[in-house]
Amino acid sequence: MNNLYYKIYPLWIQVHNSIRERGVKRTLLAILLFILRTIKEYPSNHRRKRLDLFFDRKFGTNTAGRVELDDLHIESNNKEFGFRYQGVLPDIFREMMSKLPIKYENFVFIDFGSGKGRALLLAAEYPFRRIIGIEFSLDLYSIALSNIKLYKNPMQKCFSLECEHKDVIQYSLPADNLICYLYNPFDEKVLSLVLDNIKKSLTEYPRELFVVYRHPAFDELLFNCGFLEKIISDEEYSIFQRKTI
Repeated sequence: MNNLYYKIYPLWIQVHNSIRERGVKRTLLAILLFILRTIKEYPSNHRRKRLDLFFDRKFGTNTAGRVELDDLHIESNNKEFGFRYQGVLPDIFREMMSKLPIKYENFVFIDFGSGKGRALLLAAEYPFRRIIGIEFSLDLYSIALSNIKLYKNPMQKCFSLECEHKDVIQYSLPADNLICYLYNPFDEKVLSLVLDNIKKSLTEYPRELFVVYRHPAFDELLFNCGFLEKIISDEEYSIFQRKTI
């Protein structure tokens, strides 16, 4: 029942937010188009599994599969507010990165809830200044460290990859221009705390910052936080930028 709640609730939040922003008719149209697009284009579970395995076979890594938090030993009190690990599909990740109006070398990439590290490895295809993963599961963190060591890609442009075993609400942001990446890793309670930390950091060190939010179940929190503005809106992801003053 608990797992069912965490699967359905984020979808309901997305629909609720869309109705507020677009209205009922446009939301229904968006749902219809999404269903048609899903039937026509989006990988089936079988194809997704093949794509996952292809990535790992190509690079000798272990990033595939879905991992439920109930199957992991996690000491953090925020475990109940987290969602499962699932590696982002490479084509979706690259599409999101292509939408960023930045020079990658001027930014640090941070994955909040980095799991096995698939996004970290994909981010290494871009010349980011540094790439950081934050993960509160020791099991997933250990796998990510192994993947970073194993990963060999002739397209790799960033070689400064690291992962920290830490709860995201305890993480202090570096004073660099940042790309904050989220693959819907936790619910609105933890996301609110992460946004508070980001706001505090921006107040102390004003700088450029973007939030790339894959499967944006709690988009409204970012939309209403006061210091971010949405620059890209898609059914599968949203991109926010720090508001210019």
